[in-house]
Amino acid sequence: MRLAWIAAPLLALLAASASAQDWRVKYPVVSMSAVSSESQGATEARFKDFAKVFKDRFGVELRIHIASSYSGTIQALTSGQIQFANLGPAAYAAAWIDSDGGVEPLAAAKEVDGDVGYHSHLIVRSDSPFQKLEDLKGRSLAWADPNSASGYLIPLVALRATGIEATKHFGRTVFSGGHEQSALGVVNGQFDSAFVFGARDPLARGVLHMMAQRGVLDTIPAGCASSGARP
Repeated sequence: MRLAWIAAPLLALLAASASAQDWRVKYPVVSMSAVSSESQGATEARFKDFAKVFKDRFGVELRIHIASSYSGTIQALTSGQIQFANLGPAAYAAAWIDSDGGVEPLAAAKEVDGDVGYHSHLIVRSDSPFQKLEDLKGRSLAWADPNSASGYLIPLVALRATGIEATKHFGRTVFSGGHEQSALGVVNGQFDSAFVFGARDPLARGVLHMMAQRGVLDTIPAGCASSGARP
């Protein structure tokens, strides 16, 4: 699971720093924020085991705060309300700027095949007549969040690199509030298309994979029309 890939190097780094200075005296409770790409309950369940391992390893309670947007997480991190956060590259860059370089990356997710990072995928329903980007001209598109790399910033730049201005190519663009909201909007016909995050194979890891795991989708009635750049 992605959580295991993140947790192992992060716990090792914290253990190493503990030998130099026992931060547990200053932080008897450590707070972490994670932006929910699924429902809040699903995200809490995914981080539950991490919090338990953290407590067993360090004897310190780890409180997971589930945020609905990157902006809230960035503000909490840069103001010192939380000690660390699970951020994408765009949100990390925003936090670095807001804190004048006061944040530091500790670990990154790693795929089973060794790939570091993730991809932005443009999805449509599998029974949709839209099979390529040109087919979506004048149709609707859902972005995830203004501070999301894979759900907004990377595909926006990638489209511009091909000469496409999203607000002119698509008939309507909206921020859905998150990757799962975007995917559900496509499945339910609210949006014709959406950008969501995933691995090279969008069904191997990412929001579609997680939704299928939870049974939110019996099958995955969405197809990948094209892939954006990798954050």
